[in-house]
Amino acid sequence: DKPLSQQDRELNSTALLKKYLGWLGRHDQETNGVSSILALAVGLPVRLTTSIRGIDGPNTVLNKGAIGTIHGWAPDPSEERMIVDGDIVLSRLPKAIYVKIPDVSWVIDDALGPGVLPVGRTSVTWTVCEKTNVKARRTGFQLISALSGTSYYIQGKSLKAVFADVVCTDYWEEPDAT
Repeated sequence: DKPLSQQDRELNSTALLKKYLGWLGRHDQETNGVSSILALAVGLPVRLTTSIRGIDGPNTVLNKGAIGTIHGWAPDPSEERMIVDGDIVLSRLPKAIYVKIPDVSWVIDDALGPGVLPVGRTSVTWTVCEKTNVKARRTGFQLISALSGTSYYIQGKSLKAVFADVVCTDYWEEPDAT
C-alpha cells in the first residue's frame, strides 16, 4: 500500500508502519478487490474479484467470482525469498499468477495449456477513511482464496461437497434439544 495523502506520506517510518499493519486487516471488498495477503500454492482454489473480458474473443467473459486453481506463477526477477515461521515469504510480487479455469477450451499461451489464465499485477485506489476521503494505492492481484465462502455467496452455486460450520464453540458439543 502507498498512502496518497500528503499528511500520511510525511509520517515517520514507525507511524507509517503502524498504518500499514492496520491496512493489512482490511477486507478485499474495502480495497477494490485486491487482498492484503494471498497465499501461493499450486492447486489452491482461488476466486476472481473482478470480471475479465475478451479471453477467447470479444464475447468471452469470466465473471467476478469465477473459481479456478493456482497453476503456478512467474516470479519477479529481483525476488528474494525469506523463510518466516516455516513459510516462504516473497520480497516482491510475482509478475503473474497462472490460474487454471476448469471446463474451458481456450488457450492463451500454448506453453501454459488450455484454460490457464495469466492474472497480472494491478494497482487500485481504495478509500482508507470515508469521512476524510483519505485514499491509498494497493498493488496486487484481483484474486482471493476460494477455500471458503459465506452462505450469501454460495447461494445458487453447484458444489460437489459442502461443509457447513454451524457449531458454536466446540465440535463435540451436544446439539440444542429445544
